[in-house]
Amino acid sequence: PYQLGSASDLTVWGTSSHTWSASDFGSSFQVRLTFQGNNCGTLSLNSLVVTVYSSTPTKFDVKDPNNAVLPSLGAWGAIITKGGNEQNGDAYAPANNGGSPFSGSNALYNGNATNGGGYIYAINLPSAGATVNVFDPGFCAMGGNPSGAGNLGAGDHWIGTSGTSYPVSTYYTLWNTGGHLGLDPSNWGTPVYTSGSLFESQTGYDPQNGSNPGSATSGCDAYHDTWWTIPAGSLSAGTYALQVTTTKPTDASKNAGTNAENMFAIEAIPSGTGSPTVYGYDKMAVYNNLSANNVVQQFYIAKVDQETGAGKTLTIDFFDIGDSSAGTIQILSPDTSGSPVAVPFNYTTFNYNASLGKVGPPGNCKAKSGSTVGSDACSGNGVSSITVARMNGTNPISSFNNTWIEITIPLGSAYGSSGLYMGGWWQVQYVVSSASDLTTWSVNVNGNPVHLVPIP
Repeated sequence: PYQLGSASDLTVWGTSSHTWSASDFGSSFQVRLTFQGNNCGTLSLNSLVVTVYSSTPTKFDVKDPNNAVLPSLGAWGAIITKGGNEQNGDAYAPANNGGSPFSGSNALYNGNATNGGGYIYAINLPSAGATVNVFDPGFCAMGGNPSGAGNLGAGDHWIGTSGTSYPVSTYYTLWNTGGHLGLDPSNWGTPVYTSGSLFESQTGYDPQNGSNPGSATSGCDAYHDTWWTIPAGSLSAGTYALQVTTTKPTDASKNAGTNAENMFAIEAIPSGTGSPTVYGYDKMAVYNNLSANNVVQQFYIAKVDQETGAGKTLTIDFFDIGDSSAGTIQILSPDTSGSPVAVPFNYTTFNYNASLGKVGPPGNCKAKSGSTVGSDACSGNGVSSITVARMNGTNPISSFNNTWIEITIPLGSAYGSSGLYMGGWWQVQYVVSSASDLTTWSVNVNGNPVHLVPIP
């Protein structure tokens, strides 16, 4: 058919002085065709199809597969492609690091699925079993958020050059751990399911939520902005591991030249009674994508019961925090000792150090001379918060860009003796003035990895 116009070429449909609105497309909407011929015969028009693209983002509630509206958790699960840079906030999946002072390759890169790479999400299923679902599993670039920073929807976007020459591939592998949850998939036997090429080499963008970012393909896969049920049927009770990677074990070239970021969410729906749990194992990358500034985001960061924690030290490592004009972090302890029963947690004091980093020389901490402990200093003892970003006059300062911060919290021998909130769930309150930020989190108790999940 002959195409008169498109979402990227609107000149055929009117002058630039006219701004289209929703009222233009009511019951009185008409299209007039004028044939200016000169003895050229007869023109026949069998049909005319008009597609209306809206520059106003499509808004809808995110619902679970049972049609229940889900509250916002303030963040999405996230992963950057192999060809991306660690400096953008994902400490493990990209193979490069283009930021000072660790420019070059990413020493923490572990993207290969065959060695436990990428990010692993543990899924505990009750006796009745469950199905496992992923929201918006594939990549489809979204336009910028008109009410704040970041991108619309889950926030998928190219960080580097976009388009068909830079496709994005994401791989999901579901394992039955057989009760042997660990970081080495060789202990798990054969995968229950692998997505293979289902979300491979994607170059699309959502035309209803942003313009073409540059030689991309209009349209998304069938699971864009909706749930994909992993086609493994109803799974029996047990502990499963969903592994998310952007490195293909059989083809190292996939994503090697692409710098992009894919966001998603994971949920397990029980087949009967019982409550499944989903949590990051050892580490996870999260992308907060908010429609407003100065929003308090509260995460479950680790579950430490009395037996595990008493007399030991809780270590929380987080990377590239505070890409904002202002931001603070506080830690919430589940130990209710000395507090009224109605108080589910206490703000706690802690020690932190950003000057050591995890790789190479001292971290890239930009705390200014004269900073006081508890503001944006590179280290502190017995503090109750960390200022991770601030304004220097009219210029935003991200004090910990491309830097690891390690928080240590000594847990006394009496830890949990008077009760623990929800069995020992520690939480983090993270406030940023910018509406988007990708960070990586890892938690251990004296070297033992623990659970990480967003707060419900």
